Parts: sequence; C-alpha cells; structure tokens
Amino acid sequence: MKIKRNIYLIAILFLLTNCTNYRDMTEQEIKEYLDNQYGDNVNYKTEKDGHISKVKFVDIPSLKEIPEEILAFKKLEEIKILNCGVTEIPEFITEFSELKALRLNNNP
Repeated sequence: MKIKRNIYLIAILFLLTNCTNYRDMTEQEIKEYLDNQYGDNVNYKTEKDGHISKVKFVDIPSLKEIPEEILAFKKLEEIKILNCGVTEIPEFITEFSELKALRLNNNP
C-alpha cells in the first residue's frame, strides 16, 4: 500500500513540475496535491456539483505564502489561512471572481 501511495505521489509531483499553469489542472488534482503537502491541516467544502467553494489552511507555520495552486478552484468563495506564516496577500487573489471572504487570522 505504501509503495502504491509513493508511486501516486511521484506521479502528482511529475504532473506539477511539468505543468506551468495550475489553472490547467483539475480541482481534484490540486486537492490531492495539497492533501499530500499539508495533510489534515487543509480542509475543503465541496458543493453538490463537485466544485470546491471553500479552502482552509490551519496551523502550518511553514506556510509563508498563499499557495498559487488554489487558482485551480475556479469558484472559490472563501479562503481561510489560520495560524500560519503568511505575510503578504498575493495579487492573484484578485482573480477569484466569486471570492466573498479572505480570512488570515493569526498570521504575521
């Protein structure tokens, strides 16, 4: 089982390193990548139609930037980054046309 997971992780990393635009990846591919990167410290709300509307990163002090990969979540309405190390809001945040809330509690 561990070997299968490692092969899967290598495939995801290969896709990410050979993909210049995260927007070309599916929400599910990005979700799996973020899950592998941050484990239980990232959560999502998935709507009935399958799109991700909310993402939350919590208790990740090593997270210094908002992950650009979330651009794949085209209908994102809320981003929460709580108790992390984020110091800046990147310009790409303006690309979320449906974003209603950006919460950055307890970041530098």
